[in-house]
Amino acid sequence: MESKSYVLDPRPAFPLFVTARQYWSSDCARDDPDALTLVFAHATGYHKEHFEPTLEHLFALLRGSGKVKIRDAWCIDAPNHGEAAKLNEKTLQWGYVPVFPWEEYARAVHVFLAGLGTGVDTDFSARKLVGIGHSMGATGIILSQTFQPPLPFVATILVDPMIPPPTIDIVAGGPRNPLLEGAEKRRDVWPSREEAWAQFSSRPAWKRWDPRVLKLYVEHGLRDLPTAEHPDKTEGVTLTCARAQEAASFRDRLGRTKAYRYLPHICAKMPVHFIWGEIVDSVL
Repeated sequence: MESKSYVLDPRPAFPLFVTARQYWSSDCARDDPDALTLVFAHATGYHKEHFEPTLEHLFALLRGSGKVKIRDAWCIDAPNHGEAAKLNEKTLQWGYVPVFPWEEYARAVHVFLAGLGTGVDTDFSARKLVGIGHSMGATGIILSQTFQPPLPFVATILVDPMIPPPTIDIVAGGPRNPLLEGAEKRRDVWPSREEAWAQFSSRPAWKRWDPRVLKLYVEHGLRDLPTAEHPDKTEGVTLTCARAQEAASFRDRLGRTKAYRYLPHICAKMPVHFIWGEIVDSVL
């Protein structure tokens, strides 16, 4: 599998840099205009690269199948996550705490695919896009379809989408928000990536992860110190999505409300597929 990274500068239309990575393999139909272009959006706290094991498996399934043609895949960071968080570090300190709207992720996806900026030479206007969003990313994929100009999505896949109806808004509407509490209290500094790996791989929750995904998290979900969050620490690593930004993301309620209300319109226009985890541990 091959890949190439991109940085879109959409200013002044959108104040935050957008980072993405394009993936393809020899099994992809790179020159077929009818082949599908997959667009991935990740969950809160993660990063675009954690889809790589999924893509390797998916591309392998293409060999000899002849049923589906994939042109390529694009994974896009939320503006306060992954590589984008480093580029947007100063901008995020003003206006994006204590709440980071999930709609900003949707705007990032939209400006990238609509070509509203510089740094990306791919024209997506004639592509056949399939949006694939996980948790917060599901909201991002849904809401990216509400902006102008319209994007040429032909299908949407929502993985453990965080879009509960108003009647069961347990996560942020109840007396406790366990995701927010976890983000606020989590450890965010380690002496090294090796020690971070040792801690993560020993915890029950992390043991459920595919080791390849956990390795990618240690590589891309952590960054070297110092940072704006820890300007006085010069050794070790911290979260690429700063603890304050992860918490700010979990405080948003409007994004998933808008996504829930807009979902029927998407279902009326194209196939929408839901995927739920085999292990039933949803907070909803």
